[in-house]
Amino acid sequence: MSSPWRTSTWVLGISLILTFVYLPAGALRPLFDDLPGVEFVRTSGTVWSGRANLVSDIGLSAAVSWRVGLLAQSPDGHAYAPHVAWQVSGTGLLVEGRSSVSWGAIDTHAQAEIDRLAIAEILADYNLRVSGRFSVPPMHLRQRGETLTLISSNPISWSGGEVSYLIGDRFGETILPPLSAQLSIQESNVLHLEVRREAEGTKPLMWLQLDPSRRVRIDLSRGFLNLVNYAWPGNEPEDTVVLTVERSLN
Repeated sequence: MSSPWRTSTWVLGISLILTFVYLPAGALRPLFDDLPGVEFVRTSGTVWSGRANLVSDIGLSAAVSWRVGLLAQSPDGHAYAPHVAWQVSGTGLLVEGRSSVSWGAIDTHAQAEIDRLAIAEILADYNLRVSGRFSVPPMHLRQRGETLTLISSNPISWSGGEVSYLIGDRFGETILPPLSAQLSIQESNVLHLEVRREAEGTKPLMWLQLDPSRRVRIDLSRGFLNLVNYAWPGNEPEDTVVLTVERSLN
């Protein structure tokens, strides 16, 4: 290729890149159209660096900000890949992370702090009210095609505190000790949480599942019902599931 043609190609390529990165942030709205129950509104800035509000139909709303970078080291530490540093913040909510693209996969590193105020409306639909704070330590997720994989994570922790609940026609209030939950991703991208006391060697208290269709399943053990002072007949082992709640978030 002659020098003038090579120069023209470079100029065209750079012009296209600059045109894309300086598009208004609203150009990203179609990316959120396929996310069920989430609306991307009030955008400002550009595709390269911008801000918007996310509103969900389950009672969560937050501001999201992002900045694109082109020379971030990939998770394997050998190559450089484009990345997006992002933050989601709202009342009682802070989620921070970085997502990078390399070798046909999207790698996301994220962590979060969640106060009771952020999820009060969600839990109210399950007749629950909790105090305290949830801490999600750094985790690494990888999306390749339709498959989501959890590369690494540490247990999610809850500080403990006052809890009120309504199970059947029985209302109760109690104070719970700190709890931890181990996240895993099962077949068909089903998110699974196993909850237990933070003390080592304790048995699971409950299990939560969320599938891609936004259906939630909560399995409660006899040990958990004992912990919240909810009388349950029988003499099953503490980690036996005795009560299951299922519902859709749609």
